[in-house]
Amino acid sequence: MTRTSCVLRGSYGARPKTQVLGTALIAVMPAILIASVTHFRMGNIHPQLCLCLMVGSVSGSVAGANVSLELPEAHLKLLFAGAMTIIGCSILRASL
Repeated sequence: MTRTSCVLRGSYGARPKTQVLGTALIAVMPAILIASVTHFRMGNIHPQLCLCLMVGSVSGSVAGANVSLELPEAHLKLLFAGAMTIIGCSILRASL
């Protein structure tokens, strides 16, 4: 469980993970917007790459949100753990 979800669960009682995640995503939006504008002003944004990443991010977010609403929480935890394991192994392999 992330620190943000622990704080939200502690502050407002037990909440469904989907509600905790949605709230956490909205809460970080101002920071993301400010950081993005700052990097844009510094010239750290590659527009073509940004558009490609945005297409993948939006489509992945929509698909992930739809899947998360349909699957039981236990299955979501297993999928997340599997994805994190694969990513972790990939990072370790690349660093060796």
